[in-house]
Amino acid sequence: MSHQRYPSHDAVKEPHLVSLKVLRLSRPSLVAQYPLQPPFSDPSSHPPPIPASLAYSPSNGATETTASAPPPPPTNPPPFLLTPILNLPPAFGSAYVGETFSCTLCANHDIPPSAAEGALTANTNKTIRDVRIEAEMKTPSSPTPTKLVLLPNPTTTTTETAAGNGNGDGDLPPSTSLQRILAFDLKEEGAHVLGVTVSYYEASALSGRTRTFRKLYQFVCKPSLIVRTKPGALAPGPSGQRRWVLEAQLENCGEEGVVLEQVGLEVERGLVWRAGTQD
Repeated sequence: MSHQRYPSHDAVKEPHLVSLKVLRLSRPSLVAQYPLQPPFSDPSSHPPPIPASLAYSPSNGATETTASAPPPPPTNPPPFLLTPILNLPPAFGSAYVGETFSCTLCANHDIPPSAAEGALTANTNKTIRDVRIEAEMKTPSSPTPTKLVLLPNPTTTTTETAAGNGNGDGDLPPSTSLQRILAFDLKEEGAHVLGVTVSYYEASALSGRTRTFRKLYQFVCKPSLIVRTKPGALAPGPSGQRRWVLEAQLENCGEEGVVLEQVGLEVERGLVWRAGTQD
């Protein structure tokens, strides 16, 4: 696919001092545990399984009990399947129709290896400022990309303070980053292309220049719900009108549960329908 390339003022191709990382924001999941009994032991005498988390006390944090008030039940019983430990997604995962695709864009001011070792190079005397991040999404049905609105980082850090308001004001010191968050509602299947453009001003003691680079990230959006139908003929009605039966099967192909608020059927003029089952 073709994209408009932003002009760059680089006379000579040199490595950029600012790099870009795109990380997808996904919800973590709870780690499951499967307590097993020790082999070759009496089932009635085996020790209890290891608790899911040592942070949960058997008495729900209470240290004093009275005869009239029994101790409260444990907040996290050991045989429970889910633990309070969160598991981060190991990979990018799949994107499905109906989800909100969210990711964070990080523009990092990298330090050359020689500068990290203490050597003085020309890059260490350069100042990075006016960092701008722009993003756009190209969908299968749209010939032109859609410009996305980027949100600031929800947490205020030293990086945000150093980079100003993120719209090109302020400097970006070495080993810091400027983060922006985007959210895009996935409404159709097919290949989506996320284009991210980073521009910044590289200033030295005697001169300066504006540098720009662009990266494209492609992912496929899959259907979250598949409908399978099976038609059949019925005997004519009391008035002799023709009748058919349509069996529809809805399958959830996503990784999370789906709540169906209403299921209907769109028919042509002159046809009427009614639901036969509510399963």
